[in-house]
Amino acid sequence: MLEDRELAVRERAYAIWEHDGRPEGRNLDHWLQAEVEIGIRSLQSPKRPAPVRVATKRRAQSANGVLKRRAKP
Repeated sequence: MLEDRELAVRERAYAIWEHDGRPEGRNLDHWLQAEVEIGIRSLQSPKRPAPVRVATKRRAQSANGVLKRRAKP
């Protein structure tokens, strides 16, 4: 998986370099821009599983000390 990400960053950095007119000495700028773009894309990817929410019972203590179930907001 790490190799896939590195390959994607490498290909994107090359595309950015070509788009900018193939300037000399800006390889780090292109690489970092590609990492940001690939990172954002991976965060938006539907491949990531959604976080699992655990249902919990909400309880509140009444004035007389008896626990009762509170409605979810």
